[in-house]
Amino acid sequence: PGVMDVIFLGGQHPRHLQWAERFTAALEARGHRVALVRYANWLDATPVTDVEHEVAATDAAAAALPAGSRPVVIAKSIGTVIATLAAGRGLVSPAGALFLGMPLERARSLRCRRRCRGLRA
Repeated sequence: PGVMDVIFLGGQHPRHLQWAERFTAALEARGHRVALVRYANWLDATPVTDVEHEVAATDAAAAALPAGSRPVVIAKSIGTVIATLAAGRGLVSPAGALFLGMPLERARSLRCRRRCRGLRA
């Protein structure tokens, strides 16, 4: 198998940073190129991920991969929401995706806020 480009999006809690770094290192040790999106709340050790901020960070991560790259997206929990939004907006064109758990309640609340905000505008 050839080299795979990967965008890695972890879960919301800051404890996921170490796990994501180990996972990224394991893929890189096998010759793959990995763009790990390090969420701002991981770095600040705060509990809530700003989804819109991280969608933009995912766009930047995709842009840092080689031109024409169609990465595989590996995402856990809130990362699945971020990946879905980024792909739906055309910011990322993944060759495939591996989703590890989806935060359905958080996804529903994001959709509701967006819909409600649109009704007020």
